[in-house]
Amino acid sequence: MRKITILFMFLFSCLISAQENNFDGKTLQLKDGGLITKGADLQLGKGTKDNGYFKYIEVNANSMMRAYNTNGTNWGVQEANSLSSAYNDLKGKVIRIEERGSKKTGKKFYAIIGVGETKRYQVDIENALLVGEIKVEGNTLFESFNKEPELIKTTSKTDELLKLKSLLDDGLINQEEFNQMKQDILKK
Repeated sequence: MRKITILFMFLFSCLISAQENNFDGKTLQLKDGGLITKGADLQLGKGTKDNGYFKYIEVNANSMMRAYNTNGTNWGVQEANSLSSAYNDLKGKVIRIEERGSKKTGKKFYAIIGVGETKRYQVDIENALLVGEIKVEGNTLFESFNKEPELIKTTSKTDELLKLKSLLDDGLINQEEFNQMKQDILKK
């Protein structure tokens, strides 16, 4: 019994770790596929704010270039810190990858990127992938989240018989064809 319990705990821990992002200090292996590597390019998508700016790519929180408003409001600060729409569909160089948070608050990964400016931008990786602000080859998060639901085609026998009757009334089928098709529908 003890061996079964240990085996179950081992399999459960493997299952849990397989559902998380894995980071080895240089490369972040994403749970939904794909890799983000320090020193590599990161493909940007399109900004998702109303003005085209990026919602999940902003000036790094630890940067002295980050805008702050000292009068107690956040007016204009979000726009000043967001990556501009001028960078839509371009690339940024991954400077480093950071894991932030704790078990209690939840851990998140951020890529710190450079886009040819003095400022360094932090990318909230999971949310940016989810909305298409970044694209990582092999990652399926955007597609699975933004997939159009398949419509279930439901037609009742009554609907089919009404359509069949209209074909008969319009002269597109004869009475014999109508009777045969009607029997086929009623057999379903």
